[in-house]
Amino acid sequence: MLINIDNQSKTPLVTQIRQQIRTQMQHGRLTPGQRLPSMRQLSKECEVSLGIVQQAINALTVEGVLRSTPGAGVYVAEPKLEVANVALVLPTLEMEQMSQIIHGVKQGLVGSKAQLLVQSAQLDFSHELEMIESLDVSNVNGVIIFPPPFNCSASAIRELQSRGKPVVLVNSLIDGLDIDTVAIDRIEMGMQVFERLLSAGHRHIGLVDHNSDTRWHRQLFEGADRVYTRMGMRLSDLHTIKTDAMDLNPREPWANGQKAATQLLANHPDITALVGVNENISLGCWRAAKASGRLLPQELSVCSIGDLSLFDNIEPSLTVVDVPHREMGRVAAELLMNLLRGNGDGYHQVIRLGTRIIERQSIGNMNIPAGSSLSH
Repeated sequence: MLINIDNQSKTPLVTQIRQQIRTQMQHGRLTPGQRLPSMRQLSKECEVSLGIVQQAINALTVEGVLRSTPGAGVYVAEPKLEVANVALVLPTLEMEQMSQIIHGVKQGLVGSKAQLLVQSAQLDFSHELEMIESLDVSNVNGVIIFPPPFNCSASAIRELQSRGKPVVLVNSLIDGLDIDTVAIDRIEMGMQVFERLLSAGHRHIGLVDHNSDTRWHRQLFEGADRVYTRMGMRLSDLHTIKTDAMDLNPREPWANGQKAATQLLANHPDITALVGVNENISLGCWRAAKASGRLLPQELSVCSIGDLSLFDNIEPSLTVVDVPHREMGRVAAELLMNLLRGNGDGYHQVIRLGTRIIERQSIGNMNIPAGSSLSH
């Protein structure tokens, strides 16, 4: 264990040793249950007296950071779960979905006496990765993360895992990570949304997507492909356009979706239905559809992946595939607490939650002959 003593510093030697031991715990170089070198060995390595080392170790023991076992040595103390600190790392607090996840996590922690520490990246995925990398694990027992939708997140999350604290992801499956995860079943979701539209006679569908590169995101297309194949069609019949997932545009979160949907309609004027890959993009699709001059839903339908309270109050109200964000938060919290209690079996779990269609007014039936009244 490397401790660098600065004899020129005004900081007392005892304090230097205490601070450096804490720093090594924060960065995962010392983990719960790990045995420290003997005090005599530390005294020799630090080139300080045995009494100085004893003072530093005794102080950390009193604080509960270390535990001393007579005849066995000094160890990094295990976290006391009577009051566990759970960190929840989110990209923002400003989205309705994040509030639902927070409520779900709180529900999952009921009865555990756990304290929830919410950290927000303020709509900046790069900042969120920095937050994950710099998280002080000495102050938390476990972490729940709603990660950026990119595989480049893996290195920061993997480094956090290496510090010895359990981590649970929500709403994503990131390539190359073996980690406990709670997410929706994207294959089922893809099947639901495209089966709903194809069964209503839509053969020219436009998807406003974003540029996520995770396997979880790709599974949406696996579900769509199954439905297209069953209908005797090819997935290449689906018209797509991508937005930049890094550009969250906090002032007008729908703007990128609206711009992309407008372009997609211009490129493919035969489109009769638009799908947005998430709530904000879907709102942009709805705005683009309204601005197109076409009748909704008789001439142009819109379906959202994900729901917002707003969608029930716009005209026409938006049909959605509902994403159970609150349930995801609750299950993630319960999974984390089981891990903290030592109830895991040593294997990482991937828990997939189901989704459902909420029927409203924004999907028209193209099977009905022109001039006939629409019914749902």
